[in-house]
Amino acid sequence: MGTKYNEPNIMRNYSRPSNPLYRAMGIIRRGIRTGNHQKLDAQLLSDAEQEFQYVKAVLDNSTYSFALDLAQEVLGKGPTKRVVLVVNGKFVGDEEHKSTLGIDLGTNPHELYRAHSIPGSADGYRETIDDYMARTKTGEFLSHQRESLQGRGIEGFLIEGSKFFYFNDRDLLPFMQDEVLDTTQLLPLVTETVDRNNVGYVDIHRVELPSFEHYRTHSPPFVSYRLKRSFKRKNTRTLVQRVIDEDDVVSDGAAHRVGLATEDEVHEFARDLKQASSIRRSGIKIIKMEDYYDEPKENGFRSYKFIGKVTAKSHPEVTREIQLVDRDQYYRNEIDPNDPAHHLQQVKKEEAVGLDIPEHYLIALQRIFGSTTMLVPLSEL
Repeated sequence: MGTKYNEPNIMRNYSRPSNPLYRAMGIIRRGIRTGNHQKLDAQLLSDAEQEFQYVKAVLDNSTYSFALDLAQEVLGKGPTKRVVLVVNGKFVGDEEHKSTLGIDLGTNPHELYRAHSIPGSADGYRETIDDYMARTKTGEFLSHQRESLQGRGIEGFLIEGSKFFYFNDRDLLPFMQDEVLDTTQLLPLVTETVDRNNVGYVDIHRVELPSFEHYRTHSPPFVSYRLKRSFKRKNTRTLVQRVIDEDDVVSDGAAHRVGLATEDEVHEFARDLKQASSIRRSGIKIIKMEDYYDEPKENGFRSYKFIGKVTAKSHPEVTREIQLVDRDQYYRNEIDPNDPAHHLQQVKKEEAVGLDIPEHYLIALQRIFGSTTMLVPLSEL
């Protein structure tokens, strides 16, 4: 069920027309578009919530397998891979500031494929591996730094997002100090760590924007992934747009990024990926490609974006997004917040519009998609 205006249903890639999640999104969009704010049936709302939990579980259970296949395809099967969990958020308490935590998961991160060991909640839903890892590893960091943090009046950490980065272990040797990964040196080269004043924090340490020359010389190739936390926030912004088109359909429930050294390597892998039917053990069918190298955005943003149907091992087929970008462009897109191509600088069309959305739809969206943040309090550790 779309809307009477023949717009696409924004959850089309993760639900079917007869399914409750698809139907609920159609009713909400139609109500916003027409002003006839039909309420969602209580059973439909409950069923949509349960279906979304299933969608999250399918994405979560299969992502590690595909991420490892992609990392081996891009970085080579032979070299040992090291996985680093990156958690974005902010310290809360008397001293509040944004920070990026880097947790070295080592070369055999068994927690990433042990979903069965994560306990379920009273309502039967299991915490995703992504959330479990982010929450528990953040808790371990806070516990280790308890005395220092409490001395600053810090009461906990609010998790706003997380990603997993795969590297060839040998590429991280320059960042190892006494066999311990120095994340304060690594993270500013592979993920956003600073604000528009070009300063920020990696855990409790102040960092600055690396110069382009330093970044270009020292940043290692990587493959990363994240599961989408912002379904509620993003879908709310999309649903109030005056027009919804194909580009607004959610395709990045699981998003993978490949960061390669040169533009030539990116183009070569893009050609291979476009024609691929498999990546190692995972089946893949590309259904859409956007080439921002051939047609860059006005702000200078460039990358390849692929949307594919992926079957990882014995898991059900799911829609995934894969972005390819070269090292130099990645600095513009993700590292330097003052570059026009950086995502913080991009003008989001959904922020420039504003159809009315009634409170009961906001409540429904919150129930279906849940919270986008997690608080880890020091007092509970």
